Order: sequence, then C-alpha cells, then structure tokens
Amino acid sequence: MSMFSRAQQPVPQQTRSRLQLILDDLDVAYKRLDHAVSLFNSLILDTDKAMKFIDQFRIDLAQAIEEGGGTVKATDPGNIEAQIKEIFAGRTDAR
Repeated sequence: MSMFSRAQQPVPQQTRSRLQLILDDLDVAYKRLDHAVSLFNSLILDTDKAMKFIDQFRIDLAQAIEEGGGTVKATDPGNIEAQIKEIFAGRTDAR
C-alpha cells in the first residue's frame, strides 16, 4: 500500500550558483547579439537592393537620354564640386 503512503514533499528550490547566473546572463547576451546580427544582415541586404536599384535607374536614364538624341558622358568625380559651384554661381537664394 505504498500508494497511500505519505505524499512526497516538494523539493525546496536550491539557490542558484554564481556560475549558473553567469551562464544565464551569457545566454541572454548571446540571444541579443544574435538578434542584432540578424538586424545588421537585413540592413546590409536592404542597402544592397538600394544600390542595385540606383545602378539600374542610372543605366535606364542613360539609355533614355541616348534614345532621345542626347549624349551621356562620364563625370569626373573630382570635378563635381566645381560643376556645382558653377551652376549655383549666379543664384542669390543659394545658401
């Protein structure tokens, strides 16, 4: 009749060791870092998509200009600042 014997007493919860607390904190830190990495990966993919979109837009714009009879010439990156100053030289509302 062991079935009707005394009910088992619940085991008192033991205090957690410092190492277990450190492991718990490391688990939380790992999960947060994993989430941050996934966000960065998403951001990188979005930036890559934006770069491809801008590149395709530039190609399509150059084709449209050429089909309309215009010419498209390469721009010297070092000369862009001078071109901007030249365009806005006569304007008084430029900041």
